[in-house]
Amino acid sequence: MAIGVAALTIVIVAMLGRERSASTPSTAKQVDAELALTDARIASGRLVGPGSDEALDHLLAARSIDAEHPGVRERLRLLAAKFQQLADQAGAAGSLAEAAAHLQAILVLEPDNAAAAARVTEIEEQILARQRRRP
Repeated sequence: MAIGVAALTIVIVAMLGRERSASTPSTAKQVDAELALTDARIASGRLVGPGSDEALDHLLAARSIDAEHPGVRERLRLLAAKFQQLADQAGAAGSLAEAAAHLQAILVLEPDNAAAAARVTEIEEQILARQRRRP
């Protein structure tokens, strides 16, 4: 029993330490800098691409610093909504691979997005069906 209480105390102290570190001025500045870069890349239409200087890259960096930051959470939601819009447009145009790529970006932003995951599976099945029909 004493070992269990000691272990719990260590876990709580470690968690409190992480919470404090997530709200330090230095951390806040890092998050704000990444969010500023995210916003700049979004404004220039650079949502995702090769390299590590696109909106998605900077937003993921901000999330890795402080996932609970309100600005991070809001931009995750907004960028996921934009990728959903792009996926819908690509799907309507018959570009299944492009739609799947946008949906994969949603899953990077929102790993628990069941609707996006289900749609990716559906699109993959459609792509496979198309490939099977080809001679």
